Amino acid sequence: MSSATLSFTLRPAGDWNDLIQAAGVRAASYGHHTPSLRSMLEDPDEVDLSPSTAVFLCHDKRTGEAVGTARVQVTTRGPLMIDQCIDLPDDMTAHSRAEITRMAARSGADPLVKLALMKAGYLYCLATQVRWMV
Repeated sequence: MSSATLSFTLRPAGDWNDLIQAAGVRAASYGHHTPSLRSMLEDPDEVDLSPSTAVFLCHDKRTGEAVGTARVQVTTRGPLMIDQCIDLPDDMTAHSRAEITRMAARSGADPLVKLALMKAGYLYCLATQVRWMV
């Protein structure tokens, strides 16, 4: 399967407008299941703006609508969000780590969107020499 056969494109968010679109996908997706989260996710947050974070965005080829997003935060500039919640084993904390969060797809999006976002996160971690993904 080539990218030409997919119904969407996937790329890193490149500017503020892309981050706004990613936040819109999150708000719609998470808000669909938990309405109280919708307003909390409508705007990009501090982690989205961090230099240690990559945000990925999928657009439907037919409509141009943003249909999926995920972000990858790496430990290049500090701890991950998960580090505040649990104590990771020492052999993990001694090496670079990445956390994939805020993965979301709009209702009715191509089922391959989430899979492609996971693969993009994995490839990003390989490219940045991350040892552990959590």
